[in-house]
Amino acid sequence: MPVFKAGTRLTAAVLNGAIGLTAIKSADTGRASTTTLAADPDLTVAVLANTAYLVRISMLYKSGTTNTGDLKIGFSVPTGATFAGGFLCISNPLGVAIFPVPTASTVMVSYGNGTSNPLWCEVTANLVVSTTAGNFTLTWAQNTSSGTATTLMAGSSLQAVAH
Repeated sequence: MPVFKAGTRLTAAVLNGAIGLTAIKSADTGRASTTTLAADPDLTVAVLANTAYLVRISMLYKSGTTNTGDLKIGFSVPTGATFAGGFLCISNPLGVAIFPVPTASTVMVSYGNGTSNPLWCEVTANLVVSTTAGNFTLTWAQNTSSGTATTLMAGSSLQAVAH
């Protein structure tokens, strides 16, 4: 829980940020034949200016066979914000890979293992918002264009807790 300083104006946004912001996918989103990162329609939260957040993104996904589609992710952050942490994913050949220090401009890839074999990957990071509030959003696409959709599944989540 953050420490509030004397004179801090306690608005709903400030209090909501203090207890944590959460977005959970309620339905699957599929993307086929595209490698252009686009905002996920569900995994976005409004973050406050001059606030640091601990961010955890847990993604359930499925795509075509290894090297067919796969999952490429990135982030959209408010102007001036910094974002750095770690990324745990499925690698090729299939195994677990840990990639340190993704940033807001890093594009990361987690590989698929067939449309009937859901997989998981996770990002844990610190988001430090400068003087401009805005949205923090997961962006994603296929890593390799494929007619077989890559699907970010219901239950995937994004959490940001002010610290």
